[in-house]
Amino acid sequence: MNKILSMVAIMALGITGLQATGTDAGTVVNNTATLSFAVGGVTQDTVDSNADTFVVDRKIDVLIAVNNSAKDTQPGATSVKLNFTVANEGNDAETWTLSLAQNTSDDFDMKTLASCHLFDSGGTDLGTFSQDIAFNKDQNKTFDVACDMPTVDDGVSDGDNAEIFLVATIKNRSNNTGDADTQGTVATDAQNVYAEGASGNSDVAYDGHFSKGGTYHIVSATVSFAKTSIVISDDLGSATPHRIPGAIVRYCFDINNTGSAIAQKVRLTEDLTVTNKDDLDYVKSGIIIQTIGSCDCAGLTDTSGTAAASSTTVYIPDVATGIDIPSSKQACGYLEATIK
Repeated sequence: MNKILSMVAIMALGITGLQATGTDAGTVVNNTATLSFAVGGVTQDTVDSNADTFVVDRKIDVLIAVNNSAKDTQPGATSVKLNFTVANEGNDAETWTLSLAQNTSDDFDMKTLASCHLFDSGGTDLGTFSQDIAFNKDQNKTFDVACDMPTVDDGVSDGDNAEIFLVATIKNRSNNTGDADTQGTVATDAQNVYAEGASGNSDVAYDGHFSKGGTYHIVSATVSFAKTSIVISDDLGSATPHRIPGAIVRYCFDINNTGSAIAQKVRLTEDLTVTNKDDLDYVKSGIIIQTIGSCDCAGLTDTSGTAAASSTTVYIPDVATGIDIPSSKQACGYLEATIK
């Protein structure tokens, strides 16, 4: 899937420099012309034309800007907000229906797009989509779109992107620019003219709706975990100790964070029982951060873990808050126990 973010400059800028949207729809424009001339060098009386009257048609236009670059978030995060500005660019008050659509070619989709909420600029939760929003002429409004992120179990991983489109669709206005120009003489003769441009999500121009995408960017830890063991010593004092009763075995836990975010509160739980029978007596344990390519079980120099005699469940480290493993760093945990 495509992991390349494509952002336009307006994304970080919002809608700026809005211009007045012109003469109000339904305005009756009535004017005449005066013709002057001379005959034989003598100026003659002017001649007035007939009055020409027409009605200003209704320009139906909307523009949406996303006001943030890609929004960093994590798998499983809730109510993550993207900020949009919606501007009524037409020459009349309008109601636009705001809804959401997904980019089906990006890295992941919202599982519950229909459960995303719309918030106004004051932080009021307007509810789930779709929402009818009334705009005055020349008015723009700012909204937050808040969605819950899928979890790792849903297949989301570090670096993934999802684009969500906010879509504004005109309500209760049909495009009748294909009809003959009425050139009417009363306000009710104003015709509806769809004037919005082409927009995101392959939305074509002049179809009565406009789409603009904002992007969620997953920043997460990617943790791998492997367990090995070696024999430290046995009661025979052999240079090559064996796994016999009385020997001390060191388990090593190789934890590698290759993601772009800190892995927080990392803590191991080790069960020293096999089929509910104690086979090992706990000696000590610990965990350290390393920058080596692999966890060197035999070469560990920091083995200062706290002993807890006869423990059958061991937590590494002892503290409940665990440790943080930075991005692109490795931790090496160990546990030493005596074979009974």
